Amino acid sequence: MKVCFLIRAMDRGGAERQLTNLACDLSKQGVEVSVLTFYSGGVLEETLQRAGVSVQCLEKSGRWNVFGTLISLIKAVRKLRPDVLHGYLPTANLLAVLAKPFIGPTKVILGVRASDINLSQYDGVTAWSYRIERFLSRFADGVISNSHAGAKIYKTRVQSRKISVIPNGIDTQLFRPGKGELEPLRENLGLVAGTTLVALVARVDPMKDHKTFLQMAEIVHNQQPGVQFVCIAANIDCSATMDLKQLSRELGIEDGVHWVGPFEDMSRVYPTLDIVVLSSICGEGFPNVIAEAMACGVPCVVTDVGDAAIVVGDSGIVVPVRDSDAMATGVSKLLLRVHEERDVLSSEVRERIFAHFSRAKLLQRSLEFMTKTGSA
Repeated sequence: MKVCFLIRAMDRGGAERQLTNLACDLSKQGVEVSVLTFYSGGVLEETLQRAGVSVQCLEKSGRWNVFGTLISLIKAVRKLRPDVLHGYLPTANLLAVLAKPFIGPTKVILGVRASDINLSQYDGVTAWSYRIERFLSRFADGVISNSHAGAKIYKTRVQSRKISVIPNGIDTQLFRPGKGELEPLRENLGLVAGTTLVALVARVDPMKDHKTFLQMAEIVHNQQPGVQFVCIAANIDCSATMDLKQLSRELGIEDGVHWVGPFEDMSRVYPTLDIVVLSSICGEGFPNVIAEAMACGVPCVVTDVGDAAIVVGDSGIVVPVRDSDAMATGVSKLLLRVHEERDVLSSEVRERIFAHFSRAKLLQRSLEFMTKTGSA
């Protein structure tokens, strides 16, 4: 079997890491795997190449070079002749569908990584790319969504037999308890050993709702002054962070909230945390952050978005969006469990990832669906 993935670039990100893991694991199973990118130089390209995965750049010259990139894609696929062309993320999905009439017997599978995104919060081009992708999805041979929430959006356009929900797979060898460097992180933040840390690991973006996280932090801080909060983001230096820091000052918790990032290896950071919070208001499909934290034995409080509730199951706490009081109650309850039965809780949350969201299960489920679609 021959599989070709299509993605913007192999930069360090959740979707990109999932593609890398899946491509490498497929290659180990004897599948001939190639990856086509719009832009070259992504840090994950080397990992793919070491695993014997071919990486080719389509040399997209800019955001508006759609037609030229489509022509390059068609030429590349005709040369590679894969059984399956698997898009990842909206623009790649869109071009994969547009290329379908010109690539012969190759089947096109779309990779859906989000759910109910509020398109009004994004620029016109991004919003329309999502809308067009959803409209054209009916012409794809298959759709793989990493969440039930994402799949629902496409079920009105795509026959149910063509849609498969395949959750992300977490590398439990990389993300595991005890791998972190506990004291150095606290020393860098100016904290004493043993300080309780509650974290939000998310880019600074309206959909991640840092505001509610900070309002929750104020409530918990008033009840438990020793608890500290940390916001970890790849874009921590963006202008929006300044507004959030101002809000923390207005809430009187400036000294208790720390802003750090980006980190090259989050697997060394998660084990230094006591609780991870997902405060998103929309857009989440399968939240990697939560699953990775849980694989490291860290319990989570999540808003009821995407498949977050499915990921945490009974091992975490689910709260409504934009409800700082409920979030504060959830964090306080989970902190009590952390202090009373840390080892038991840590094992519980990690076992859930082993049982339902392992890298091996991602490989098995993906290979079965792509084999079925490619031979249909």
